[in-house]
Amino acid sequence: MLRAGEVDLSRNPVNVFLSGAMSTDVGGWPSGWRKTPPKISSRVTVETPQPALEENGFLIVDFEEGGVTVRSFKWRPHDGDEAIDTLEPFRTVTLKT
Repeated sequence: MLRAGEVDLSRNPVNVFLSGAMSTDVGGWPSGWRKTPPKISSRVTVETPQPALEENGFLIVDFEEGGVTVRSFKWRPHDGDEAIDTLEPFRTVTLKT
């Protein structure tokens, strides 16, 4: 995140990783009701290497002495709990400190 409202963060950007709720698809995606794809607020400026997705999933974050690794997984409740054991991340990001 490079800017939040009037706050300029460009000299020390904030790394942000967001994961939505794992059960969102039960009644349809929020964008289906809004008739618009997921969008980032116009009040913030961000670099988005991974565009917003409306897919069920979760993050696993490993905090280590030299940095942080964030792994993003796709999973839906109707895939069954046993599917979690064989999932591979669709995106992995490592940030060094």
